[in-house]
Amino acid sequence: MADTPLDRQLEEWAQVREWCGAQPDHFEWDDLTMREKRSWRDRYRQRDLEQVREQIERLEELGHDPVNHPAHYTSSPARCSGCGKPIECIDITRHMNFDLGNVVRYVWRSAWTVVKDLPIEDLEKAVWYLRDEIAERRRLEVEKRA
Repeated sequence: MADTPLDRQLEEWAQVREWCGAQPDHFEWDDLTMREKRSWRDRYRQRDLEQVREQIERLEELGHDPVNHPAHYTSSPARCSGCGKPIECIDITRHMNFDLGNVVRYVWRSAWTVVKDLPIEDLEKAVWYLRDEIAERRRLEVEKRA
């Protein structure tokens, strides 16, 4: 994670370079002028804005309700194959125990959170709950054997 403005800028340039390399009209990054690199950086930033706009449009379509149906749990494009209703995270996690439900919840959230730093934090929380579940199952195995 970037700590200073310079670190953040260098990190963004690395992401732009990686993103540009994946484009169909592949080119050598080092052969570009600084003006061309800035143009690609602007396209990269625009791509991020378009993703945010699409996410906001999905939220508006769903009738965003931050208490009963938080956006980061209802933004998935997944739909029930039977009725077509959007699938919410709670539809899946209510059938799980606490730890496993939280693993799914945080992984689900990480894919739909607009704030850049939260997906990593959410994944770290998911790992914590998964490790807790594994430890509990190991404890129960030992207890069962005794």
